[in-house]
Amino acid sequence: MEKEWKIYTKTGDKGETSLIGGTRVPKYHERIEAYGTLDELNSFVGYLRDQLTDNHQRIVLLKIQENLFTAESLLATDPDKDLTRTLPQLYDEDVILLEQEIDEMNKHLPVLSSFILPGGMAQVSLCHICRTVCRR
Repeated sequence: MEKEWKIYTKTGDKGETSLIGGTRVPKYHERIEAYGTLDELNSFVGYLRDQLTDNHQRIVLLKIQENLFTAESLLATDPDKDLTRTLPQLYDEDVILLEQEIDEMNKHLPVLSSFILPGGMAQVSLCHICRTVCRR
C-alpha cells in the first residue's frame, strides 16, 4: 500500500521543520526561506501560465515550474546527507532554455532607455511579480 501524502504532519509546531534526510532546522533557516521563496515564485508562475493563451509560452512556463520544483527539493535536502542521486537534478540545458527564450523575447522589444514601471495589463503585472520574487 502506498504512503498517503498529507499537507500536515501532526507533529505540532515547535518552530522547527525537517529537511529531506530528517535533520531538524528552525523555520527561519536560510534553506527554508530559500525554498519558500521558490515555492511562492512557482505559484505566481502558475498563475501567470493560467492567464496566457499562447501555447509555446505556457509550455515554457510549465518547464520553468518543473525546474523550480526541482530546485525546491534540492534546497530542502540536508546537504550533509548524500541524497541528491535520488532526487531530480537541474542541468545546463535548463539554463540554456531560459537564455534562449529571453533572447527571443528581446528581439521583439524596443531598446530600453529607462526603468519600466510595472503595470499596464494583468499579464504584464504578473510577469513583474514573478521577476521581483525571483530577484529576492
